[in-house]
Amino acid sequence: MIAFVPGYHMIGISAPILVVVARIIQGFSAGGEFGGATSLLIEYAPPQQRGFYGSFQMCSQALAITFAGFAAYALSIWLSAGSLAAWGWRLPFLFGILVGPVGYYIRKRLRESPEFEAYRASHPDRTLAGFRNMFVRNGRSLVSGFGLTVAATISFYVTFIYMPIFADRELHLPLADAGLSTIMSGILLVGLCPFTGYLSDRWNRKRMLVLAMLLYALVAFGLTAYLLHAPSLARFILLQFISALCIGFIWGPYPTAITEVFPVGVRSTSVSLIYNFSVMLFGGLAPLIITWLVKLTGNPMSPAYYIVCGVAISLLSYGLFSRDPRTFAAVTP
Repeated sequence: MIAFVPGYHMIGISAPILVVVARIIQGFSAGGEFGGATSLLIEYAPPQQRGFYGSFQMCSQALAITFAGFAAYALSIWLSAGSLAAWGWRLPFLFGILVGPVGYYIRKRLRESPEFEAYRASHPDRTLAGFRNMFVRNGRSLVSGFGLTVAATISFYVTFIYMPIFADRELHLPLADAGLSTIMSGILLVGLCPFTGYLSDRWNRKRMLVLAMLLYALVAFGLTAYLLHAPSLARFILLQFISALCIGFIWGPYPTAITEVFPVGVRSTSVSLIYNFSVMLFGGLAPLIITWLVKLTGNPMSPAYYIVCGVAISLLSYGLFSRDPRTFAAVTP
């Protein structure tokens, strides 16, 4: 829909409305897969390697960042500004259609995890009571998972989606070069996420996440101020690269941390619920909110303030409400 929607000059206000509708459908699709995909990863994982297996959820998202950055960089280099605005922006969405057949192939051949099959065999009469009890008996995990997702999602939407646009519009840095820094950060995260997921299986996952979130907030604030003092491409790349290092220590353990605390009967539903609400409120709306704050206050530090506030919410909710995953089996749906 996004690739083929007619322009504003052809169908007027219907054009942006159709794009927004398509993005909403796309968001439901991508967000709806997170809970099920992450649940499968950790249910197939050996008990002592859940962090490592779960990290490939975010590793794949980092790979997507890399491809997106490359697409933006290549189009900016190969096409004129007029061609890019007229039709070039449609090309990445056109190539994105290829994910459909791949997803269909995987879904038709993928089997449920043995853990879920065992649950289904022992609970033949599943009802809505399990869904209601998800809130009653697993409310603490829902709150902590929602809070942790705030930090994970703002790191994506602010650092890798909004900041290149901010560098172009507010700091007047070349958009193509800003896209190049996104490619570098994505490549770093592809390799870093499995490593940090592996470390989280050997260290305390909660302490690792809390420390990483604190460092990310401090780095984002300090390096944004450093960038604004004397805007340059080198400083922007430094901001992106150091931020990506901190984000890697959040993203690696994150999928397992929010998933393993739920019992298998409500695991996928619970994770999908907290992920989608958090991404919708703090991720998808982040560029709009930050742009509004910059225009309202005239303060270019607004992206850093947004990150610090989001991390504060994560530290408060996750720090207070997260619990030892070894106890999740006792909390039944």
